Amino acid sequence: MRPEEFSESDAGFKIWADADSLSKSIRKIILRASRKYSFKAIFVANRAIVDDSDSENVIMVICPADEGAADDFIASKCDGNSLVITRDLPFARRLMDSGIPVMNDRGILFDERILSRMLEERELHLQMASLGLSKSSKSSGLDDEMIRKFTDTFYSFLRQKGIA
Repeated sequence: MRPEEFSESDAGFKIWADADSLSKSIRKIILRASRKYSFKAIFVANRAIVDDSDSENVIMVICPADEGAADDFIASKCDGNSLVITRDLPFARRLMDSGIPVMNDRGILFDERILSRMLEERELHLQMASLGLSKSSKSSGLDDEMIRKFTDTFYSFLRQKGIA
């Protein structure tokens, strides 16, 4: 569905996934939990990533490819009764400043200290790269340990909220 077709009919708990860079493994974990515990899982990206036809709890919102369109949509719709999953650290800061719980696909549930440190490291890396002093450290993907950490943190959050 397009953003303008989205309507909030449920005030319950929701997972919002900034889904453009979300791995298939992480999507499966979110989908499984959404079905098992009957909460909405809303995947937002600039292309279709999740087939939402098999569950009324799964929604795929396709935003324009404009810079920040998916982030802006999520930020305008989520609330304190949500969990946003994103790898985008500046976006995570924006959400946390609004009181929204945020975690990444590596299993890190952000708090002020962790996010500040990660943003500082990101800024240092960008500065070093601009000076030609940094080699790329892009990860080739999630390994089994990262997926396990995500699963543990994700389900711990759901238990803390009384959902799982």
